Amino acid sequence: MILIEELRAKLRGHFGYYGITDNGDIISKFFYDTIRLLYKWLNMRSQRTSFDWEKFNLFLQQCSLPKPRISVNIYNIRPHIGYIRE
Repeated sequence: MILIEELRAKLRGHFGYYGITDNGDIISKFFYDTIRLLYKWLNMRSQRTSFDWEKFNLFLQQCSLPKPRISVNIYNIRPHIGYIRE
C-alpha cells in the first residue's frame, strides 16, 4: 500500500529530525495525532465506515509503523565544548 509506505518514510524522517532530548512528549503526540488522522482518512473511503478501532489496531500491527523514539541526546554530543556546562 503506497500510503503506508509514504507514511513510514515521513514518520522516520520526522522522528529522526525532531527526536532529540526532551522532545519525547511532542513526537509521541505527533504520532498519536497521525494515527487518528489515518483512521479518519481510511474511514472516508466510502459512505460506510471501513474500520472500527479494534480492526484498525489489527491493521496497524500488520503495517508496522515506526514508533517515536529519541535518536539524539544533545547532552552527549560533544562534552568537550566549553559552552556546554553541566
